[in-house]
Amino acid sequence: MYLKTIILKNFRNYNQENFSFSKKTNLVLGPNGVGKSNLLEAIHLLSHGKSFRAQRITQLIRWGQPLSSVQAQVQKDDQEINLEVQLTFGEILGKKTPKRRFLINKILKTRRNYLGNLRSVIFQPEDIRLITGSPSRRRDFLDQVLSQLDWEYARASGQYRRALTHRNKLLDLVRDRRARPEELFFWDQSLLKNADIILHFRHQFVDFANHFFQTQELKDLSYLNLH
Repeated sequence: MYLKTIILKNFRNYNQENFSFSKKTNLVLGPNGVGKSNLLEAIHLLSHGKSFRAQRITQLIRWGQPLSSVQAQVQKDDQEINLEVQLTFGEILGKKTPKRRFLINKILKTRRNYLGNLRSVIFQPEDIRLITGSPSRRRDFLDQVLSQLDWEYARASGQYRRALTHRNKLLDLVRDRRARPEELFFWDQSLLKNADIILHFRHQFVDFANHFFQTQELKDLSYLNLH
């Protein structure tokens, strides 16, 4: 698959702009502040359904505008598909709307059914910390890659994070004797269930990487689950 064209409307600093891409290598050049990173962010949004740098969806909408959209034509095997992500503040003309809407060929889809139609991985200068930084950076990288490949992983990853947050809050309540230890059972089970799914996919990813690079001068990768 490859990205053929992209149309940005009220996205970041863009009012409306069209870009076309080659099937091979593409270079995006320009002075500071013209929107190079914003273009990459739009591609990432189409691929992952979220930004790689904004904390809130509303930060992606051009100042003073009620909504934004990113549209693209993607060549997938011998089929051309149209992807679109629409962004709002949650309300248009006094009517409540979803902050994100995903469309394939103009048909509204859930995020689950949308993901996987444009796959991408972004590398930034700070990604050198994948090697030198903390294990959490490497886990986040695996989450970024695997969440767009399989919805089961994306769901398990999200549920694991939510369960961990709730469990940590509950631990504070147990410590202060405002909750019973038995109440931890539900969240413990959720963590165990989703951790098994996450580990399964991560091991599969490492096995695939080892197979892919087996002809290169690269030692085998391994995934260690340390407790």
